[in-house]
Amino acid sequence: MKKIIQQLREFTRKSVEDFQNVNVRSVVDESLKLLDQQFRSRGIEVEIKSEAALPEVYCNPFQLEQVFINLATNARDAIEATGRGSGRVEISLRRKPGDARFLEIGFKDDGCGMNMETKHRAFDPFYTTKEVGKGTGLGLSVSYGILSKIHGTMMIESAPGKGTAFLHTEPVDYRTLNLQEPKKEG
Repeated sequence: MKKIIQQLREFTRKSVEDFQNVNVRSVVDESLKLLDQQFRSRGIEVEIKSEAALPEVYCNPFQLEQVFINLATNARDAIEATGRGSGRVEISLRRKPGDARFLEIGFKDDGCGMNMETKHRAFDPFYTTKEVGKGTGLGLSVSYGILSKIHGTMMIESAPGKGTAFLHTEPVDYRTLNLQEPKKEG
């Protein structure tokens, strides 16, 4: 517990000085490089659908990468929990329909899915359905916090046996939307 809290403190001390304009597709690609071998060895196929010439997002690229790694890792685990020995993850990147000031990023898997209780508690810190030693229950909570900092949102669609889809939106640049800049921490 002490180690987890220490990591959370270090993680939250990252300041807005690390923010920059970021190509979201590049961040997705970097995130997947870290998990590529795990996906291939488990028979998980990844498909990325991306609109051409997406605008950049003003954020901390390290933190955004952490969001994508958390979502991809959860997808991997959900697919593995089906016992099928293979699966599929679809990632989509596009401008939000009707409001091009935002990007929509979707992570959809064909894994085991979530029941209603799990879906409602998924963003709660330390909530996990994984066995002891396999998960901390912090990935989605931290991801939600990262997106909230840049005025993003995250929603879940899921049902048992039907897989899970995470859809999050991010402003292209919250500064142009007259939204408050994240507070410097630390």
